Amino acid sequence: MLVCLLACSPAQALSALPQVMLTQLQKNKIPVSALSVYVRDLDADRTLLSWNAGIPRNPASVMKLVTTAAALDMLGPTFQWKTRFAALADPLHETVRGDLYIQGGGDPHLVSESFWTDLRHLRHQGIRAITGDLVLDASYFQPQAEDPGAFDGEPLRAYNAPPHALLFNFRTVHFYFYADTLRGKVNIVADPLPGNTKIHNQVKLVKAKCASKMSRIRIALKQRGETTDVVFSGSFPRGCGGAELYRVVASPENSLFGAFQSYWKALGGSFAGKVKTGLVPASAKVLHTGKSLPLADIIRLVNKNSNNVMARQLLLTLGAEQKGEPGTRARGAQAITEWLDRIGVGSSGFVVDNGAGLSRRGRISAAALGGVLEYMYHSKNMPEYLSSLSINGRDGTMKKRLKHGQILAAARMKTGTIDHVKAIAGYLLTHQGRHLAVVVLINHNRSGAGRWAQDQLVQWLYDQY
Repeated sequence: MLVCLLACSPAQALSALPQVMLTQLQKNKIPVSALSVYVRDLDADRTLLSWNAGIPRNPASVMKLVTTAAALDMLGPTFQWKTRFAALADPLHETVRGDLYIQGGGDPHLVSESFWTDLRHLRHQGIRAITGDLVLDASYFQPQAEDPGAFDGEPLRAYNAPPHALLFNFRTVHFYFYADTLRGKVNIVADPLPGNTKIHNQVKLVKAKCASKMSRIRIALKQRGETTDVVFSGSFPRGCGGAELYRVVASPENSLFGAFQSYWKALGGSFAGKVKTGLVPASAKVLHTGKSLPLADIIRLVNKNSNNVMARQLLLTLGAEQKGEPGTRARGAQAITEWLDRIGVGSSGFVVDNGAGLSRRGRISAAALGGVLEYMYHSKNMPEYLSSLSINGRDGTMKKRLKHGQILAAARMKTGTIDHVKAIAGYLLTHQGRHLAVVVLINHNRSGAGRWAQDQLVQWLYDQY
């Protein structure tokens, strides 16, 4: 009879939570009331499993599945952000006489390599000197005022970085630490050092084990007028060689300014001005337009690496492109809410908040999230969307999950974890070749242990259906 159920009527066979999952939940003292599950057979258009699926819950970073799906569907996989470089007049005798304007277009991946390439284009045009200042125009976005440390008291952490129309290197500075045993000190290098910023190195070289070496380093910011002092203290083991650290220590304007000063000088350019903020005049002449990676490539970085600030850039971009500039969180939320209603998923109980899932307020039901997955699976952008998700046992946030046996590389999924939330959602190709959309949301103070229950369900689905 069991064989007949599995072979002939899988919907009946999967009508209840499997015992292997229930055992894991009970073992870790997680009540089934804290759980939402939704499983849909995408080949047969049939719901296989629905448990508390209509209850809006916090999905943590799984919210990125909604933000990236909406962006891909509304903007298209080839959409690109633009960063414009302009001046009031054409360069004369290799010189921009006056200010150089940089107008941000919200590029989520404006990093050192791409910014260097943009400046090299200016040098290839024969521009060598700039007599005025660097004027940064970030009016494409109007992000709301917020405390980056409000979520968990870690304002310098990269994952808490707020969005910005001229986001550079995800607003982080890459610090390198090198043990100089000959001189008995620690060398600290910033790549690049933000403008109006100085490093104060108080780190001592000590004889100690290398384990958790970066936990010995402390960092503090001190403001002196327009200058920010980055003070490093603590100790560093002398036998550890080198280490790296990413932190948000400067404003977006100073981060880009420091990179401009460093790269422009390295390219043989001349500049002695300051950094200012302002709008690009309507009469300004565009000298160069830098273009971002296509959206299809951007969402791979967002979903596989669970990049929060890039997801937040997407939300504001949707606001600007769908509801008019400047892009705001409210306009982005409105665009996604209307999109959910338009595709037939519905937006009841949905709260996107910042679009990244690093939020206590974000809410979506397992059924609604499953609806997004089903819609994208049957859409023309299905290949780009699926390829943005982590492969179990192979890469991204799924690299260490479900990595043994035949299930290896059978799932494309997004994970989400914050305090009291453990979530997973995505696609599974079962052992018998069925394509499933799977959503598992756990909201409970012991949710961290829910990972094993989630994996048990996915494994069971792979084996049995």
